[in-house]
Parts: sequence; C-alpha cells; structure tokens
Amino acid sequence: MRALKVAVVLFGAVVFPLQEARAATEVARYPANNTFVEAVSTDPATGITTGVFVSREIGQPGGPIDTVSVIVSQGENLLFFGIGVLPTGAFQVDAKSASLNVDLHAVTLSSQTGDIPTNGLISLSWTAIDVQRDAGGSRVTSGPITFIFTGTRTQATASVTGSVFGTALVDPLASLSVVRQAVIVMTRE
Repeated sequence: MRALKVAVVLFGAVVFPLQEARAATEVARYPANNTFVEAVSTDPATGITTGVFVSREIGQPGGPIDTVSVIVSQGENLLFFGIGVLPTGAFQVDAKSASLNVDLHAVTLSSQTGDIPTNGLISLSWTAIDVQRDAGGSRVTSGPITFIFTGTRTQATASVTGSVFGTALVDPLASLSVVRQAVIVMTRE
C-alpha cells in the first residue's frame, strides 16, 4: 500500500513539471541509497523454513528507515509472517557485515499473520564472503522522457549465524546487497 501511495505522489509530482518542461530539461532528481540483507534456512528434521529479510532505506527525512520481514512456514502451511519498522539501533550494517538484534514483540508490525512466538528474539550476524561490485550508469527512454541511473551496487553472498525465535538457523542461504545510486535523473526532450 505504501508503494502505491509513493507511486501516486511521484506520478503527480512528475506530471505537472513535465507539462512545463522544455527540451532536455531536468524534471526530477532522486537519490537512491538502500541496503538489503537476507537469511533463509530450512530445517530438514522439521521441514520448517525461516526467512528474515531486512532493508535500510537512506535518504528519508529523520534518518534511515530499517524494515524487517519475517516468515516461518512448514510446507504449504504459513506459521508466521510479519513486517515492521525496526527500532533505532536494532540493525547495524556496512558493506561487509550486518547484524540484527531485536525482540519482535517490541516492533509494531504493519502486517502480521499468526502469533509471534513467546521467544520473539531474532539475533543474526552476516559476514560478506564474495563481494561483487558494479558501477556505472544506464539510460531508459520512453517517448520524450529519459531516466538516467548512475551509481554503484555491491552484492555479496554471506555467511550468517544466529537464531530466530530461539531456534538456530540450519545451513542458511544469505546475502548482503548495498545500492548506492548517486542519483536518478528524469529529463524531458
């Protein structure tokens, strides 16, 4: 729902300036700085899959916004799903490592299915293993509108240790990704 609101506001903010724009006029400029980490584990003994996904959005008024999504399922059965904004300091991250330490009971969830277990603690630490870096720019043109993307992105497979709701992850798959787009520029011919 938040994405839809952002799209509507963005559309409104762009349509009016486009009507006033002249040849090759810069219409809008947006920073894009985001970090993503994930850990997914399936316990072969129980068949329970646990996934934790954290994103940090930089550039908003008031500082970064850290959001956590947690899913626990057993086959086709969804046992728990929740999304919420993390309290300040619960998520620490840099280009090569990250950590999440939070009691999910202390998080106001914007979406939830199932109950948070009595032990709501999530304590995970990621370490980047194989970092790949991409840098440069690209253009996408549609009619008279051109979007110019410039910046860098690092993507890394990672090792992750820790537990979710008191249960250690079993052979987890993990990654850490940092997007540092200097800018997204929209122009009109």
